[in-house]
Amino acid sequence: MLWTILHDRGVLIAGDSVTVKISYPTLPWVGVILCGYGIGPLYGSDVDPKLRTTRLFQLGAACLALLLVIRGFNIYGETLPWTTGETPVDTLMSMLNYTKYPPSLDFLLLTLGIAFLLMSWLDTRNNPATRVLQTFGQAPMFIYAFLSGATQFLEAVSKILSHENDDTTEINEDKRVLQFVFMSSYQSAKVLQPGKQALDTPPFTGTA
Repeated sequence: MLWTILHDRGVLIAGDSVTVKISYPTLPWVGVILCGYGIGPLYGSDVDPKLRTTRLFQLGAACLALLLVIRGFNIYGETLPWTTGETPVDTLMSMLNYTKYPPSLDFLLLTLGIAFLLMSWLDTRNNPATRVLQTFGQAPMFIYAFLSGATQFLEAVSKILSHENDDTTEINEDKRVLQFVFMSSYQSAKVLQPGKQALDTPPFTGTA
């Protein structure tokens, strides 16, 4: 039971009336949070930017180097070993077939390694693009909600365009998803940029 809470997602309590399932294990994500706290001092006002970018680059390179070793030789970090496929693309996909829920060590090394390298590269850059990234990066919950909506939006569009749903009820449900995503995006943009006249009219007002 304790290991289910800490690491392996699964059913914690299974009863006739109540079922409790752990979908987000505690241990891996707490480790990522503590990693963030650990590199916090690098962003102190008294830290030389060159030192910060160097340390971030070293962290990213170390994560990816460790990943190449333990994944390349199937030593540790992933329950499913990679195999040689019929094509190089199949082999690459097998090597990158990582477990996200719960996050495996290989998954975290890849994502955090790339993140550290990007942080090192973007640290001293100041232009309109990086300022936009900085603004949205300070609102991770908004990004999470936006990406969730975008995923539903793309799925609904795909179903409608491919005529996957022959049932009129399901098609109307997909259209309602599109309307919800459009209106949610409009309201979010209006909160973030209340002075923009372009937001005076919602982008989608039809009914599903």
